Amino acid sequence: VPDEAAAAAGPVTTTDKIEVLEKSGLADKALVVEEEIAKGFMKAKLTWDVELVLNDLAIGKDKFYNLQLLASKEGGEYWAVQNWGKTGMAGTVKVDGPFANIADAKRVFRKRFRAKTGNVWGALAGSFANHPNKYRLLEREGEREAGAP
Repeated sequence: VPDEAAAAAGPVTTTDKIEVLEKSGLADKALVVEEEIAKGFMKAKLTWDVELVLNDLAIGKDKFYNLQLLASKEGGEYWAVQNWGKTGMAGTVKVDGPFANIADAKRVFRKRFRAKTGNVWGALAGSFANHPNKYRLLEREGEREAGAP
């Protein structure tokens, strides 16, 4: 993907406005990756942090799935972190990495996002489609940027 190659070649930007999943063990050494994206005249910030929910109370399903792409504060190391479980519980954490190349960590993140939601990561706002038996985006108050998924 050309966009991924260009992004991987440039400097990686991060944000300290979003907490790193504590159970990942990386809260002190990494930050959440954030990118500027442009499609035509639209520009947006893409923060590699997402909260998903899957609930169907009729059959007793109420689960969460969180994903983060992290970059080392020192640079050169990247992780894809997942946290999932039943809503209200601490859940399980899986850390993929460290990767020396951000493209490898992004690949893991994108693959998990698509498997869990049926959607492509990074599509512009409004294009996220809910699919039966797949996780939905949990929109956080005051956090949505124009164009972010």
